[in-house]
Amino acid sequence: MQQTYPCPNCGYPVVYAIRFCGNCGMALNWSTQANHDQLRLPQPKKKEDVLGFVGVLAIVVLIGVLIAGGIILYDSTQTSVASAAPTIQPLPLSVPIPSSPGLYADTGQTIDTITPTLQWNAVIGADSYSLIVSKFPYGAGNIIYSPAQIAGTALALPDNVLAYGERYRWTIEARSNTTTSNISDALYFTTPQPPASTYTDLTYGTSPIIRYPSSGTVSPAASTAPRTPSTLPGWSPI
Repeated sequence: MQQTYPCPNCGYPVVYAIRFCGNCGMALNWSTQANHDQLRLPQPKKKEDVLGFVGVLAIVVLIGVLIAGGIILYDSTQTSVASAAPTIQPLPLSVPIPSSPGLYADTGQTIDTITPTLQWNAVIGADSYSLIVSKFPYGAGNIIYSPAQIAGTALALPDNVLAYGERYRWTIEARSNTTTSNISDALYFTTPQPPASTYTDLTYGTSPIIRYPSSGTVSPAASTAPRTPSTLPGWSPI
């Protein structure tokens, strides 16, 4: 005959080794006494033990909630940073292209004026342009004209910038409020020789005796031989 034991929850007789009470459904844990002479049901846990377990469980759950909330907050922060509008960097300006006068090689091409109009292409985004004109042998030490803040795409060189019979080169760069382009390739040209009208002949009769420039050092003319007194008009001995 099977031995029964009262359920510690409702007192209903329970057969040894049954896992659940047939009356109240309580889970049953069986243990052996120290003398091994009989089996008994374990005493239910004390209320303090149950409350302690519940407290520990609540702390674990709270920590888990805090960790999960921190992960969610961090992820949302990163998402906000990633979705923020990127900083707009200014686009680099294209290098302007000089068109005239001159050639890209220093071949001695001669122009017909010492006040030429320098021209180049427009650059998208440029607010102004800067010009650099230098004379042979060029380089930073030979820059003779470098205006900035040029509004258009052409500039007529004023008087007294270029001289006759000299070699020059010029470059251009584009500018905006935030950036500056690279300097363009250079164009080279040579100014013309001074025109004949810049010389004045001092003549005696119909033959030039002295030729001198309108300004500068006096120089002899091609023919400086004076006419002899016998050929001078109106000359007679006294």
